[in-house]
Amino acid sequence: MKNNRNNLLLMGIAVLCIGLTSGCSELAKIMQELWALEPPEGYETPTPKPTPTPKPFSTPKPTPTPKPFSTPTPTPTPKLNATPTPKPSKPMEVFCTYFHYFQAGPQDFNQWWIQGKYPANILGPEDWRRDIWVGTPGDYPYIGIYNNVQDAEIMRWHIRLAKASGITAFLVYINNWQDERAQTDLLLTVAEQEKFKIGFIEHHSFLGARRLDGRQQPILPQKYLGYNEINRHHAERLGLPMPDNQSEYEPPASSTRSRGVSMDALLSAADRVSGMLQQWKNHSAYLRVDGKPLVVIPYMVEELTAAEFKQLVDTITQRVGESLYVVAIVPQVYWYYAPEAVLGTGISKEWADTGVSSFTHWTPNGMVTASQKIREKVTQYNVKDSRKWQKDAMIPIMPGFDDDAWRPGDSPAPTTPRNNGQPWGAQLDAALKASPRFIFIQGWNEWHEGSQIEPSTLYSDPYLYLQILAGKLKRPWQTPALPPRDHVDPLRRSYLPY
Repeated sequence: MKNNRNNLLLMGIAVLCIGLTSGCSELAKIMQELWALEPPEGYETPTPKPTPTPKPFSTPKPTPTPKPFSTPTPTPTPKLNATPTPKPSKPMEVFCTYFHYFQAGPQDFNQWWIQGKYPANILGPEDWRRDIWVGTPGDYPYIGIYNNVQDAEIMRWHIRLAKASGITAFLVYINNWQDERAQTDLLLTVAEQEKFKIGFIEHHSFLGARRLDGRQQPILPQKYLGYNEINRHHAERLGLPMPDNQSEYEPPASSTRSRGVSMDALLSAADRVSGMLQQWKNHSAYLRVDGKPLVVIPYMVEELTAAEFKQLVDTITQRVGESLYVVAIVPQVYWYYAPEAVLGTGISKEWADTGVSSFTHWTPNGMVTASQKIREKVTQYNVKDSRKWQKDAMIPIMPGFDDDAWRPGDSPAPTTPRNNGQPWGAQLDAALKASPRFIFIQGWNEWHEGSQIEPSTLYSDPYLYLQILAGKLKRPWQTPALPPRDHVDPLRRSYLPY
């Protein structure tokens, strides 16, 4: 192998010499001949090593960023009877009490008439002012006396006024549902046409265990005599001063008075309430709350126990055949007649278990004259206490109370002046600030006790109280058209803007 290499070297030198002497062309030929030669047997042509590419300056490797300490996955906290997410708050609704038994003659002047008053006569000094039963001296319905027993247009006007002010339902006083069947049918029909709701207040149960002797509220002295008994009971229990202007009342000796009401009274109330609900609860205009027919049951008897009221609710529910939304007015819970007593008459467990959905109160006279601080304190307590027991708060308010035109003085109930709507607006402010589910207005046309909010000739503006309500609810007020001209009192027609 070594000799072959030497021979090739000598041949290369010879070629070089020839190239130097003979020129490049000859050199090329010689080179071709040389490359064409077969290498000697056993010779391996060495593979030339590639010239190594010079390495670039090595960039120093960056120091690796240390990984952050890994946060351990937290151990999930076991759920132990997790509290359900509270349901979104429901929009507040405004209910108002309503009487539907006013008649405008010429024979029957029911509810415009009382002993010593005769609406066919002109009282004066205006030629349109009849001698009617009103509570406040000088007060008078804007359209004159009307018939809302048989006149659908009067009902329609009332409903349109209520809707314009923000009221969502009338709670109608039912004294005897069988006798009042025709006017109740008509009112529900009009309400359906106007997309409005009607609920019931079982008025006869107001003094449930007491005999009413067929006489109508509110002239029954028993109403206020019963209030006296309740006031005195709360005053003794809570150590609070109660209103001094009370009717003379001689309660039965406590040693002989048994606790509770008679079974006959409870069954009679159950008959009345279940009867009216079975008759009308399925009407499309009947008021339902959370899918349940609403009914207000006032039972203002100091002797009433929670167990008895539960028995009443259970009996009515069983007869009606579906769950009810019961609003209770009882002296043992939220005694608004004297605001100081409300804070000491919250819901107890025994009353929370009676099947009642909401507790409210009638004639909150004391709230009309209370300070705003007291109003807010009482109202906020009501809302918080109701929520504590998973009940809906229903705050009662009224524009005033004045029956001096026919029952002068502060007996049997103290006069609470209206003051051009100032107490009315202040009560609304206190109620709205507390955010209850319902506001309970008393009332639409309770003229005989001066607590109405429908239009009157005595207000600075006939629609004053409805306008104030709309304003507090942030609703733009638009005055609905009057009833057709031939449906209003002839004595008032020429004084109305037709």
